[in-house]
Order: sequence, then C-alpha cells, then structure tokens
Amino acid sequence: MRLFDLLKMNKDIENSLNEYIHKLEKYKTLKKGQLASVADDDLKTAVMSRMQEKFIEKRIDENEVMESLPIPCRYVYACCTVIDEINNGGLTQLFFNTTKRFVSTAQEGFSVIGDEDLSRIMKEAIRIYEKNEERLAKYNDGTVESFSASYKEKLFDEFDNEFVKRAIDFDSLLVCYIRKNENAFGD
Repeated sequence: MRLFDLLKMNKDIENSLNEYIHKLEKYKTLKKGQLASVADDDLKTAVMSRMQEKFIEKRIDENEVMESLPIPCRYVYACCTVIDEINNGGLTQLFFNTTKRFVSTAQEGFSVIGDEDLSRIMKEAIRIYEKNEERLAKYNDGTVESFSASYKEKLFDEFDNEFVKRAIDFDSLLVCYIRKNENAFGD
C-alpha cells in the first residue's frame, strides 16, 4: 500500500468517526416525534444515543434507569448492548462483565422484536451460564489473566458463531420495531 493510500484511508476513518460523534451529539436530546424524520440507517444510533445519555444525566444505577424506561426502550437497549458485547468478546465476555444483567431482558426482547433464533440462543446461553456459574466464579478475580483463562472453558463457543451470524439480520427487525413504537422513544 502506498503512503498516499494510507493517508486517504486515515482521513476517511477520521471523517467517519467525526460524523458518528456528530450524530451521537445530535440525538442525545431526542424528543418524542423526532424519530419520524430520522433515516432508518441512523435510527439505532439515535435511540441508543438518547438512552445512553439518560444514564449519564441521571448518574444513578443502570438498573434504576432501565426500570424508568418504557418497555420498548428496555428491549432495544438490552438487545443492542448484548449484541455489542458479544460482537466484542463473545458470550464469555458478556457473562463476565456487568452487562450480564441485561441478558434476560435481551432474551425476551429478541423474541418480542421478532428474532426467535437470537432469543433461543440467548436462552440456551443463560441456561449454560447458570449451570456453570460456580465453575466460572474462579475466573472473576478482576485480572485480565483470569478473564483470558475463562475462555479455555469453551462453554459458549458453539453459540458465539451462531449468534454473530444471526445478529447480522437483527438491525432490520430493530428498525421495524422502533418504527412501530416511536412514541416510546424520546422525551
């Protein structure tokens, strides 16, 4: 690759990041009724930005904020958070981190939003986690080494690949669900 190609690629990445940051800022004060003017491609960013801002504004426990949100918002937040965590480090990481508190809501949300496959995978992963919770506890000493060692258990390997493949199609269902429940999103 030539130097000019690298410089152009870096500039493209920088422009994409700046555009994304601008969208996050724009949507963190989302009002009811504004979603109708938001493009489908930006819908997930818009609602997630607003909900994430609520966590920052309230400066309270995530569970309290979740309980204060309308049910459609809870489902969207939990599903998107769980998908992001799994895409980042698999189900092992999901159950290792505090995001595991969203797994039941996400499992129900996947079903309500229309993806029975993701709901089924999540339900089975929860079952396996609960069955092996004591076994996994030995890795939860707060060190990177223990966390890395937890992957040797290979409890979720078969589900990781299936989940990631299936989650690719989730965004289209998510857009439809948000559109059907627009009145739940925004202040």
